[in-house]
Amino acid sequence: MNAFWKTLGLEGMLSRERSVKHEFDELGYSDAYEMLSVVERLDEALRLSRRDHKFIFCVTVAPGHEDHETFMQQLCTPSVIDIASKEYITLILSTRNFKGIMHGWSFGVNTYPHMCIIYAQTPTKWTLLTRVDAPKSGAVMANCLIQCQETAGSLLISQRADTQESEARRRLQEEQDEALREAERIDAENAERRSREEREAREKQEAEEREAALARQRAEDEAAKLYQLKEEKAAALGPEPDPSEPNLSKLRVQLFDGTSAERRFRQTDTIEMVENFIYTLPAYDNTKKKFTVSTTLPVKVLSSSATLKEEQLYPRAVVVAKEELN
Repeated sequence: MNAFWKTLGLEGMLSRERSVKHEFDELGYSDAYEMLSVVERLDEALRLSRRDHKFIFCVTVAPGHEDHETFMQQLCTPSVIDIASKEYITLILSTRNFKGIMHGWSFGVNTYPHMCIIYAQTPTKWTLLTRVDAPKSGAVMANCLIQCQETAGSLLISQRADTQESEARRRLQEEQDEALREAERIDAENAERRSREEREAREKQEAEEREAALARQRAEDEAAKLYQLKEEKAAALGPEPDPSEPNLSKLRVQLFDGTSAERRFRQTDTIEMVENFIYTLPAYDNTKKKFTVSTTLPVKVLSSSATLKEEQLYPRAVVVAKEELN
């Protein structure tokens, strides 16, 4: 058996089967493998060829062959990748895989590595359009791909037209069948549909009225709670200290809605007083809204019980009110 493979120049190539992707990865052509959208099974290539109306660019690589690395370099040139990725389904087989050799024989291949172009007549039947044994350069590959499109492209046009015609006939038949079924049941459904629509309309209107009433009540309750909360916080906050008072701190508070507000505080006031101030501002518009007060840089969340003096927030400072998200 070894002598048989040797006569074909394939001695040792079947010693260890592995995927085609491994061959690309091993030579540093992983990106080319992805750009070519390589398929490694003939049946899958035939299926995609029929679906996308493209020819199959079939390549059989021969790891272990003296021309393998040169061939892979030619295959991965930009000109080949560009035309193959746009216009072809790229099927790459390997002589490390017995099926790769068997498919090569079916294409009439006697020399490895090689390339050929296949037209998928049916999901299981194909025609060999052209074959190039051991192409000498990437330019040869690219020119072969371009020439095949020019000389045999009418096959794809015809195939696409046949597919579209078949699909159109299928859709027409389905539409006719559906129209017939619709006509047969439309009379019986009319009365039921009208009754259902009237019932659903009543139920929808009633549900909308209930929801609107609940929404109004919730809004009123929330507004009352918010007003009461703001009143309580304003009372706890008290009036703003007179500018003439000693040991004051002027704070600018950056709020969670993007606005900011300033106020004078006594250095002995706690962070809770700053929180009370935030509660009284328009930016605080929901009683469920929770927030923390922190410094800017470095960021430090401030304790409600700490004083401005303890946190060194004087004579001027900037703090941030950050909403706590559940």
